[in-house]
Amino acid sequence: MTKAFEFYKKSAENGISQAQLALGCCYKFGKGTEKNLIESVHWYLKTYDNRDTFAENALKELIKNNQ
Repeated sequence: MTKAFEFYKKSAENGISQAQLALGCCYKFGKGTEKNLIESVHWYLKTYDNRDTFAENALKELIKNNQ
């Protein structure tokens, strides 16, 4: 998972929407990296800016579960 995280991060930083979403999931669940909800939201928002409905739902779930 660490290697996958590195690839997701590099692709996400280059604006690849699917990688941004995957990176948000990695941070949310601590897959390949330490769990970091702030980073998770950051990458979900990047994906959301591209009008990704999965990112919208993921953000809502993350907020709901962490209130």
